[in-house]
Amino acid sequence: QVNYLNFRNGRGVRFITQYGQDISPITDDRAIYSFVGLTNDDNYIVIATIPITHPLFSPSDQTEPPEGWDVFYENFTDYKTAIEADLAVQTPESFYPNLAALDEMISSLLVPPEAIP
Repeated sequence: QVNYLNFRNGRGVRFITQYGQDISPITDDRAIYSFVGLTNDDNYIVIATIPITHPLFSPSDQTEPPEGWDVFYENFTDYKTAIEADLAVQTPESFYPNLAALDEMISSLLVPPEAIP
């Protein structure tokens, strides 16, 4: 779900991700919509992180993958490849909040230079 977006005076990239210091399934309580952009004058970075959910994500109360941690760790590369492929074909409406609405919000941003100290 990588998408390049323009906002009123800049551009950037949005993606769905989950940050962590462990190898774990993507869950509803840790997944985020992330946007990282730069103003057209290259003076300001714009970053947005918004919690997001999807039916493909594991439930937030999951304490262990169904197959067990050892099997999950051994197959993490396959898991990551499969979930990236599955998410890439999902519609914007299947996410909550709707990706199209979040993209529209980001596209409406204006970073006025005079407003930033």
